[in-house]
Amino acid sequence: MAYDDVNTSSNPELVKKFYDLQFLEWVKSTVVFDKFAQQRPLPKGKGTTIEFTRYRPLPIITSTVALDTTAIGTAGSLYTDTMGATLIQMIGWIPIQTMLSFVSIDPDVSEKVELVADQAARSIDRKINSEISPTALHILPAGMTGIADNEVRGKTSSYLVTTTAWPDTTNLVQATADWWGSSTVGGYLTCTDTGSKNYSFTRRITAFDATANCIESEAFPFNVNNTCTFTCVRLSALASTDVLSTSSVRKARRDLKINKAKTFAGGRFIFIINDYTEYDFMGQTAWEDAKQYSDVRDLYAGEIGEWMQFRFVTTQDPYREDTDATADYDDGAVHSNLALGMHSYGMTKLTSEGLRLIQKRPGPQTTSDPADMFSTIAWKSIFVPKTLNSCFRLNVLTGASS
Repeated sequence: MAYDDVNTSSNPELVKKFYDLQFLEWVKSTVVFDKFAQQRPLPKGKGTTIEFTRYRPLPIITSTVALDTTAIGTAGSLYTDTMGATLIQMIGWIPIQTMLSFVSIDPDVSEKVELVADQAARSIDRKINSEISPTALHILPAGMTGIADNEVRGKTSSYLVTTTAWPDTTNLVQATADWWGSSTVGGYLTCTDTGSKNYSFTRRITAFDATANCIESEAFPFNVNNTCTFTCVRLSALASTDVLSTSSVRKARRDLKINKAKTFAGGRFIFIINDYTEYDFMGQTAWEDAKQYSDVRDLYAGEIGEWMQFRFVTTQDPYREDTDATADYDDGAVHSNLALGMHSYGMTKLTSEGLRLIQKRPGPQTTSDPADMFSTIAWKSIFVPKTLNSCFRLNVLTGASS
């Protein structure tokens, strides 16, 4: 829109609406991780909590019903759970010179609105990512040296489990002491409650007991008992040469299908990678760039191409961590690459009700700026991300080339 196309000098409300729409559209087009969540509107008049639905596959029907009968079979159980989450609020703002105008559309103000919108988008994205990356089902890259010693899968019935219920911790005793060389080594434990039909949850490992060959994890929301299977990974052996590869993508697709994760529109899963892992991965020969898609489809923000039933999307703010599983967004050697099916996590919808641009000019009651030297542009967002089912979301942990 050209700034002189509309006479706004006598209509400040129209100017405000212009900036509000500019802000909202910029944020919505920039945020990556909300696109693949189970989205829910903000609850109106219901306090600070919101409810999401965790879905699990229904069982296969094996019985038959005769054609000449009025029998309707046996009703099954709907494997869904309601999961509540408490809304959070994020705020950011900048001062601007009072000479800039909120009364007419000002290109300089418009640029600053884009700046705060970019800050809001990156802040919201990081908050979502910090929830969904650590709680995904973690796997190591295929072909990694020593992967058998660093990614262990099995049934808890073959290991000694201290069965505890939330909010206690869970202890799992491994069969081999080779796992535990240091109390500072980081890792993740995913337990799948097979008795509850494909419901998984992932927790950080909080302690390694080399003497007892025992790991201790953060609390699980269900009992870890002999009906469970588990995947356990440690990060210490992951090297920068253990990059994202074709084999790792195949492994992620296999595990999503085994876990009965549902695809998104068009029968595709989603794979979110970052600038570092994209560099290592883009040399693959069968890659199809997004611009070469033969069918007409809407592109996600950051979408770069398609391969092996995945639509690949990039983020410029990836979840990275050190080998002790401590988040380190700037320098972490361990890179998260998320392979997503539907309904693995929830997120409130980004609308004007929960995402606001707030413009204020100095006035006679402004005590913090007695000389009326600056105005402010602020943003406020009310939202919450929520993990629903870890087995519908894989985190392929890799190194990356420098």
